[in-house]
Amino acid sequence: MKRIVVIGVVALVTVVQAVAENTTLVDRLLAVMEDTPWGDSDREYYKQNRAAGIYVSFDHVETRAKAALLYAQDKGIPLEEVLGVAKTQIRTSCAIVEANDPQKKSRAETYRKWMQEVLVTSGDLTSLPFLEEMSRGSSNRWIREDSAYAYVRIAGTNALPFIRSLMANHRQDSTLAFQNFLKILKKAPDVTDESLVFLCEFAGQDDNGYAVKLMDEALCEILPGYPTSAQRLTIAGRHIASDFTSAKEYFASAKAEIEKIPETQRKDFRAKGELLDPDRKKEP
Repeated sequence: MKRIVVIGVVALVTVVQAVAENTTLVDRLLAVMEDTPWGDSDREYYKQNRAAGIYVSFDHVETRAKAALLYAQDKGIPLEEVLGVAKTQIRTSCAIVEANDPQKKSRAETYRKWMQEVLVTSGDLTSLPFLEEMSRGSSNRWIREDSAYAYVRIAGTNALPFIRSLMANHRQDSTLAFQNFLKILKKAPDVTDESLVFLCEFAGQDDNGYAVKLMDEALCEILPGYPTSAQRLTIAGRHIASDFTSAKEYFASAKAEIEKIPETQRKDFRAKGELLDPDRKKEP
């Protein structure tokens, strides 16, 4: 079983010991999460974001999830059983949220978020099919988008096939997942050529100026030679008339800077042997 590192262990162990043992596992896990105090990391996260003018929830779900997993570990409950209970609670909560029952919806959505964070915090890859199903099957857009986001948080750089499908078929539910995928790529020690090709080709084809700006920023960080490349100049030229003011200004500046560089000195990723060389795809 995975061991979970928790900030504020003494306080959490106190919560663990106070949970009644004569109730169902789901009730015990929810009781642990309900009684979990804020951790130091939660307070710092909240203060930093509020100082920057960014709204963040008071519902410190990560610390709650760590407490639930610590409880299960302390009691010798297999991780597989915990994740099964979490998925069942998520399904139950989703049904209530989708039914839009005003008296039960708020609490159901809270439990859904808590249990989904248990799946994410565990890092267990067996939860990916379940989260993919929820990201496709729910009638509630926010559940679909949140499930996709959770999928990417677990899968990390290996989420590319999921992201590719999400952007092609469920674009309206992709915002959080796609932005997080880009953040993961920027922090990754190594990024596969497959991911780089996807970003280059998608940025070159997409019409959403804001999304292309995010991809362009990521490519500037993770693909050497891209900031002054012929491909980036083409992308910038397409989006200087973007409906998004920030994207329009961003790409106008990028275009001006690249044009200062002699054409012969601009990186061309479609050249022979380079990342976007058409002949590379034909190689066995």
